[in-house]
Amino acid sequence: MKFVSIRSRLVFWIGLMVTLILALGSYVIFVTARSTLYQEIDQNLESTLALQQLELELVDGSIYHEWLHDIENDTARIGSTYIQVWNEVTGEATRSPALQGTDLPHFFGSESAQYTNVLLPGGHHGRVIGRQVFPVVEWDGQDEEVARSEATKAQPHYMAIALDVEAAENALRRLIGTLLLGLAFSLFVSFVTIRQIIARSIRPLERLERVIMQTDVNDPKAELAVPQDLPAELRGLVARYQELFGRIGRVRERERKFSANVAHELRTPLAGVEATLEQALAEKREAEDYRQRIECAQGIVRQMGDLIHRLMWFSRLNNKSEAVERGPVDISLVVETRLAILQERIASRGLVLETEIPAQSCVVASDETLVGILMNNLIGNAVAHSDTGSVVKVLVQSVDAGICVVISNVCRSFERSELAHIFEPFYRSDAARSVEGGHSGIGLALAQEIAKLLHVELDVRFSEASVFSVKIHFSEKNEMFS
Repeated sequence: MKFVSIRSRLVFWIGLMVTLILALGSYVIFVTARSTLYQEIDQNLESTLALQQLELELVDGSIYHEWLHDIENDTARIGSTYIQVWNEVTGEATRSPALQGTDLPHFFGSESAQYTNVLLPGGHHGRVIGRQVFPVVEWDGQDEEVARSEATKAQPHYMAIALDVEAAENALRRLIGTLLLGLAFSLFVSFVTIRQIIARSIRPLERLERVIMQTDVNDPKAELAVPQDLPAELRGLVARYQELFGRIGRVRERERKFSANVAHELRTPLAGVEATLEQALAEKREAEDYRQRIECAQGIVRQMGDLIHRLMWFSRLNNKSEAVERGPVDISLVVETRLAILQERIASRGLVLETEIPAQSCVVASDETLVGILMNNLIGNAVAHSDTGSVVKVLVQSVDAGICVVISNVCRSFERSELAHIFEPFYRSDAARSVEGGHSGIGLALAQEIAKLLHVELDVRFSEASVFSVKIHFSEKNEMFS
């Protein structure tokens, strides 16, 4: 595919518009000049016809062509005056010598003046006027009644007069040449001017391109320097570029921190596995001692596997590569299944579990796998961080707007200021770092990403009584399966 630059497109379209405007202007000038010139020619022809028809006379019952007599006696007119008269009754035609036997156009019975163009002898262009006329009756020496009788005998004639307009056509041809030359010169000047104007206008964009190319994207503090002469129309675009650079910088910084946290979280259990195995191999031991140490290393490896599994899910959700497969999901069943799995953990920490789960199904249209991970993380987080011997409450409600799950626990070591950070990957308070169970701080971040993907609302609160609660609202209630 061939790409055309903005400059070329602008030059082409603006040049085309200028060409059309100039061509239209030249055409209007030519048409106006031609119309004005031919109006003057037609007026001259009409005046000439009005005079010449008076020289067509009826004398003693016969037609006398005085106009022809005048032409034949005038050497200046004999070769340049083109007149022809027809008797519309007999068809007899009388021509001036300049016609050399050729005929002018004849519109029979036309009482109004008719104009047309013709090619005269010698190849010159001519303009013709023709109209029906009646001979003029001479009154001299005649009785009035006799004259009237003669007038009634006058037969209609048709007179055509041509005027050589070769000079006018030559003038029009010179005008066309002048207009074409002016059009070509104007187009040349216009294209050069337009190209220069566009080139000057695009220079700030070219400087902006160089600035972007020279900006180090690996520098999180890099900023896009805006040229001072950048057009106002493009400042919005540059502002969006600056925002994009800022977002890219924040993403890279987040990825850098994420990578550092992943390395840190994996380094600690790996060091534990290495230390455990080194101790096991440092000296000969009993089989039971070996088994205990290997089981310890195996437990650490399981924790690492769980962390890697969570990291994989988090990465897939964060990169929008996980597709949602919607279907009927029974929230009550998911919650009960997770509580059953955590029953031993709840008992070991002396927690009191209070639940309100309806007997009937609470079904929503969602992704069963993702909902299971979401509940696993939120309920597991509540059990892991509750004060020993405190109460953990799990409430499932079917409401008009969907299904709500509320999970609450007591955590006196939690600070209200930490609410703003709990969904950050790998964030753990000082108190949470001492919690057993290998919690890495990725669970709530993963829960938030799942909630965004499923369009589930998460509402986190911390009361004055040190009660930490999470409200999960599923708005896509599926009545067909409830």
